[in-house]
Amino acid sequence: KKSTMAGITEDQFQQAVTDMVMCATDKLGQAVDIENDRLDEQIKKIESMDEDSLEALRERRMAQMRKKADERQKLMAKGHGVYREVTETKEFFTELKATKMAVVHFYRDATDRCRILDKHFSIIAPKYVETKFIKVNAEKHPYLAEKLHIYMLPTVVLIKEGKTDHSIIGFDEMGGNDDFSTEILEWVLAKYKVINYEGDVTQPPIGDDGGVRNPFQKAVKSSLRSGREDSDDDDWDL
Repeated sequence: KKSTMAGITEDQFQQAVTDMVMCATDKLGQAVDIENDRLDEQIKKIESMDEDSLEALRERRMAQMRKKADERQKLMAKGHGVYREVTETKEFFTELKATKMAVVHFYRDATDRCRILDKHFSIIAPKYVETKFIKVNAEKHPYLAEKLHIYMLPTVVLIKEGKTDHSIIGFDEMGGNDDFSTEILEWVLAKYKVINYEGDVTQPPIGDDGGVRNPFQKAVKSSLRSGREDSDDDDWDL
């Protein structure tokens, strides 16, 4: 038997690993059993309901659905559900006063990465109606750019209750690459709680191939090879 660290033999080490795996498996099995028991209990409750109780349950569900639909319509009437441009400074402040959460993309036409964000936000905006998605031409609105400390484009300002919560500058938070997915951008927004995201904010989303997409891996490797940080973002002087 080969001796390893602290006098532990290889067999003892392997047994310890096996025990850890078995313990984790047991805990996972227990969690699954608890969830199955919870679902069984809910099914039993539904099966034991009489017709009047089932009808009352259906009415509550319908009322909830109607309320959610009404809220969605009200938000869409205020400009939610679509990614659009704000062209007037006064309009900008009016838009933000009328919403709890907003994502504001400061752009300019000459910056390619701004067009990439346009594509993603056009997909995201209809999915998250609770959040307003707008864009502002930084060159045409220097007052807004200065007030919100925009010095690089693209910059995405996340606003809650009329106050700036965070700014996503360039593509670093999406991995520093132009080919990040819409799902990665959703995940980044979700980390700052500016959209009602249903996924796991502690882990990047899973790709179509079943693998976990790490938005930072490619950027880190590129920086290590070149010995510097590359960026296609535009520094922008006010």
